[in-house]
Amino acid sequence: MTPNTLNTLLRHAGQHDKLKPSAIEHISINVAKPPILVDTLAEHTLLAFILSGEQEIFLGEQCYTVQAGDVLFVPFNMPIKVQFKLDKRPQFVSLNLALDEKWLGEIIQKIQTINHHASSSGVAVTKMTDPVQNCLARLIDQLDDPNLALAELYKQELMVHLLSTPLGASLTAFVSQDSHLHKIKKASDHLYAHFADKITVAQLADLSGMGESSFYHHFKAVTGFSPLQYQKQLRLNHANFLILTEKRSVSETAFAVGYESLSQFSREYKRAFGVSPRDDVDKNTAFG
Repeated sequence: MTPNTLNTLLRHAGQHDKLKPSAIEHISINVAKPPILVDTLAEHTLLAFILSGEQEIFLGEQCYTVQAGDVLFVPFNMPIKVQFKLDKRPQFVSLNLALDEKWLGEIIQKIQTINHHASSSGVAVTKMTDPVQNCLARLIDQLDDPNLALAELYKQELMVHLLSTPLGASLTAFVSQDSHLHKIKKASDHLYAHFADKITVAQLADLSGMGESSFYHHFKAVTGFSPLQYQKQLRLNHANFLILTEKRSVSETAFAVGYESLSQFSREYKRAFGVSPRDDVDKNTAFG
């Protein structure tokens, strides 16, 4: 990726440590100044094209290192920790594309691509090929075109090139109704929408159309969490948002995300974020 292309992206990104939507539909720009550690939720199925810097992504027991020249695929909403690492580059920069299942499925159907077996893990990383880099540069240049005349065509071309890389198997599995990835996505979507409810593994397995043992195995392989650990992480991430952003009280937050015991909530919150929920509430109060 040339310095001019990277400068174009930075010019449209604005401030650091912020994910900014671009003028091109479903495209956002992520710029972060390391070293920082972020607890977040990948709220879309996305492809992240890493243009500068390095990061480590922690998903349950799994860890992925991505750096400039890599493409990262995240198949659905996932509670992740991201460590932006300090290296010779002053900032981490990526262009993120939120994937629509129907849109991608239509592209795959048109080119009738055949891919090898996908990785058992949901998250996948591969190197950008020359065709991917060339097409990505043309897509980024579209940010300077007020009409965005070719942006949609370049997005489709980008997918065609990616389907020819090792990432193609994961992308194909994402849209295939019969794949384990698609079935686990269905359970994840349900947990994301109903994380405050009491949910059993048996219910999730039934929703996914899998046996309970097979579902548990594949869910942990794809997400890095057991189903109930995954639900707990969703609850805690949302609790962190309610306290820090909406300035909710500890008790109000605990019950809103599905906890019945305040002591259990406080214990698990501190284990996840390093401070108690009361400390975060007090910090909010101190800063107004």
